[in-house]
Amino acid sequence: MVTKNNQDKKRNFKILFERRIILSHESEKSIDKSIYAFYGICLISLSISAFIFSSMFFFFKMHPYALYYYIVNVSSISIYILYKYFKWISLELFKYS
Repeated sequence: MVTKNNQDKKRNFKILFERRIILSHESEKSIDKSIYAFYGICLISLSISAFIFSSMFFFFKMHPYALYYYIVNVSSISIYILYKYFKWISLELFKYS
């Protein structure tokens, strides 16, 4: 009985896997997309750390205009990275929905 259940599970998995390959695009058959999640997490952590690092300069004496331009430039890089990443995620989700 247990071996029959295992065989049924393997057969069902094989059917689902073959159906997924048939329904997927030609270029997607051998592409593992899990690395993109890792890249996204790295980009988000990098942008957050850049923003935190730039906020440390609040404790130093700077000219107000220099401080303003520094914060705008450094934070715009992290915001741009987050914008591009979430735009890519939304396009990917929209493509497969």
